[in-house]
Amino acid sequence: MWYSRSMVVALFAVAVGLPAIAEEGPIRPDDALTPGVVASIDPTDVCGIIDGLTYSKRHRHTPLELKQVRTHQVEARGVKY
Repeated sequence: MWYSRSMVVALFAVAVGLPAIAEEGPIRPDDALTPGVVASIDPTDVCGIIDGLTYSKRHRHTPLELKQVRTHQVEARGVKY
């Protein structure tokens, strides 16, 4: 025959497995386990500048101590800002 036994087995595995994968759908967080505010996905909020600050500056607060450690690491390599 023009097909091999391994091809038939592979097609069978795919045919059996696809419906199981399709039933699960997208993974969504469980509100009981992960309470809190959901981050915005609005492009104007994420990509734009609001009140003079980018998204990272508004939402990702870096402690001063960490900034100072990073500055010392960069200066140790001889890189100037």
